[in-house]
Amino acid sequence: MSRVLALAVLAQGALAGLYPGLTTANHTCSLVPPVLSCSEGAQPGLVDTCCVETFGGLVLQTQFWNTYTGLESEGQLLPKDAWTIHGLWPGTFRPRPPPYPPAIVDGS
Repeated sequence: MSRVLALAVLAQGALAGLYPGLTTANHTCSLVPPVLSCSEGAQPGLVDTCCVETFGGLVLQTQFWNTYTGLESEGQLLPKDAWTIHGLWPGTFRPRPPPYPPAIVDGS
């Protein structure tokens, strides 16, 4: 009996997801029109949060447009008219940065 209870509690925790109150249904990204993360429609109760950044979330994307490597004389050439994405990171818009602990004067 205790194993069944433990399994039920574990399953309920797994169904809760990362944020409480969100859908546990299958992901619907390909079934519904896209919603922009900054729009009014990006609300946890209205969209699948695996498809849309929510809670004020944004996606930061950086890319390199280097045209000079410094090693052209050694044959290191970048492909013509090419670029690369350096990374994608989830982010949150905050008017002010979060509070950080005060710096320790002696550096320790």
